[in-house]
Amino acid sequence: MRCTWLTVLLGLIISGFGVSTSVLAQANSCFDPNCTLTNGSHNWVCGNNGKCVGCGACGGCASGTTACGFACCPAGVACADASKSLCGGCSPGAKSCNGQCSMLNDPSNCGHCGVQCTAPSNGTPLCLSVIGDASCSFGCNAGFTQCGNNCFDLKNDPDNCGKCDNECDGAPNNGTDKCFNGQCGFVCNEGFTTCQGSCVDLPTDPDNCGACGNKCGANQTCTKGVCIGFSGCGAGSFDSGGGQCEPCPPGSISAAGASHCTQCKPGTFAGSPHSVFCSQAPPGSFVEGRGASSATPCPAGTFSTNPGSVSCTPCPPGTTSKPGARSCIAGAVLCRGTNFTGVCQTFDTDTADLRGSIVGNDTASSVRVGNDCPGATLCTDINFGGVCQTFTSNNADLLGSLIQRNQASSIRAGGICPGALLCSEANFQGTCQRFVTDNADLRGSIIGNDTASSLRVGAGMIVSLYRDINFQGTCQEFNVDILDLGSTVVGSHSVSSIHLGPCICKPGHPCNAKGP
Repeated sequence: MRCTWLTVLLGLIISGFGVSTSVLAQANSCFDPNCTLTNGSHNWVCGNNGKCVGCGACGGCASGTTACGFACCPAGVACADASKSLCGGCSPGAKSCNGQCSMLNDPSNCGHCGVQCTAPSNGTPLCLSVIGDASCSFGCNAGFTQCGNNCFDLKNDPDNCGKCDNECDGAPNNGTDKCFNGQCGFVCNEGFTTCQGSCVDLPTDPDNCGACGNKCGANQTCTKGVCIGFSGCGAGSFDSGGGQCEPCPPGSISAAGASHCTQCKPGTFAGSPHSVFCSQAPPGSFVEGRGASSATPCPAGTFSTNPGSVSCTPCPPGTTSKPGARSCIAGAVLCRGTNFTGVCQTFDTDTADLRGSIVGNDTASSVRVGNDCPGATLCTDINFGGVCQTFTSNNADLLGSLIQRNQASSIRAGGICPGALLCSEANFQGTCQRFVTDNADLRGSIIGNDTASSLRVGAGMIVSLYRDINFQGTCQEFNVDILDLGSTVVGSHSVSSIHLGPCICKPGHPCNAKGP
């Protein structure tokens, strides 16, 4: 129940006898929590202990207000009469603005009436007191950082990601830059999906049709995430237009789904239509240009050792070869056809009867000899009988010779060249060089030092090979051809000088071998 009029009367009586109203407030019990007593500016409230108290007298003023008797004066308003709990006038440091008291640092009247402080988004206006005056500023709210005159969330702002002015700008097409906890990234716009760093439309993208990486064929379209239409031509063919597949012509190839064929590069060929890869030219042949359908055999007198050759190498001096050769040998080549064509056979020794040979008897129409000396003698009868003719150069057509076409029955191919022939490989293969005079130091020669592996000796000659230059070291004499010097005393890949004659015996350098 409310405090009765007797309680009020009692208070007035006691006041008349000099008892303060605060004592009255502390003495009276408050039977009703809503009990109030208003006396001028007094505001009585019911305290937690059940007593009637005034808010100012009990220290109950809100933050920013000032106790004035039982009253609480607003910020900037002075306490005019505490005994009467009367507020009035502006407190020291405050000023009156439009009938209201305002502190010096009031953002609404900063330093002077009407000076309104402002702040950017996510910021709070501040009025900073300066001696005798004040100036406007601002502070960023929690979670935001000041960058110039603005407040940004460095964890999420794509224009200030992680630090001020760090702009995220790496988003792909159909994507938007984002800042994730201070790190730049992107998100795909609505309707698009992230596929390997791109934002794609899965229902329509032919490279990502329905799912990332699902690529449609060359002539297909992506409709609602499904590849529809012509799926492309198979390997070895191409789309000539309108989904019509044509085979790649010889000399060209293609992968599946190709819109055109690619020519084979030099050194390779494709022999049939519909090819899916180019083959290398085999040893003994070459392919010079692009788009070849076959390899060309090396002409007689040339060779190729490696697959994929684009040209053939001329035979070294003193050697020759038949068409399509992988290497050259010392000797002569007989061919059934003119211009060194048809069936050909190389002869590096005398053959008294051609009836058992590959080229055959009475079939030769051309002869090719070594490059550095008379290379062959042909005879019309076996055992070197009948009409004989020695050829010191190539003859592409025997029709005008003494032998004539289809008349050769025997051939002398060895022992007719002067001097000696050294070759870098066994069986007169590899690099060869003929010597018609002594050579004391092979380091400057064509064949080179410590490379010789086989030797051809001129008819009736003795040739001496030395392991050291200037005809020094181990010496060995030879009067016949040696297919492999590895079985001799001087050895293979050991010759450093050559002498056309017997070993020159000098003190301290024994002539310890006479050859076979």
